[in-house]
Amino acid sequence: MIRKLITSDLASYKTLRLLSLQTDPLSFFARFEEAKKWSDRQFEAEFIGAYAGIFGYYGYFVDNMLVGYICLSPISNGEHQTADVYNLYVLPQFRRQGIAKKLLEYIIDQAQAEKLTTLFLSVMDHNEGAISLYKHYQFYPYDSRKDVVRHGDEFLTEILMRKDLDSL
Repeated sequence: MIRKLITSDLASYKTLRLLSLQTDPLSFFARFEEAKKWSDRQFEAEFIGAYAGIFGYYGYFVDNMLVGYICLSPISNGEHQTADVYNLYVLPQFRRQGIAKKLLEYIIDQAQAEKLTTLFLSVMDHNEGAISLYKHYQFYPYDSRKDVVRHGDEFLTEILMRKDLDSL
């Protein structure tokens, strides 16, 4: 089941978010060492924030347990209504079951229903599985930022992708 996260999901979200930064540290800008110091208010602000309507974090639940999430964040760009998609994560033991696809499809459906024109996201260049998933849903690269993140001695390139919804 997919639904928008609410305040009562805070503990589950916090646990999963911290785990995501440990299991996949190269996939996110946030770092576990910093995030583990955040207060509950900071985590709540991250997933509730000022989001209204379709915007915010959505969770995928299995037997009432949060096993994955994704965020849709609004961008105001003149007359065009656009949004960022970010922080897609699924627990390792629930991967390869189509959950990431379902979360992404859900967000795309929400955006189309609201007549948004474009979705944007970014992905690190090493994350071939995510890149393949996004391309499957017609996200395409439009730019990149080389060496945007340093992880130890390794520098990562961020690939910027977009999906045009108005042509569907």
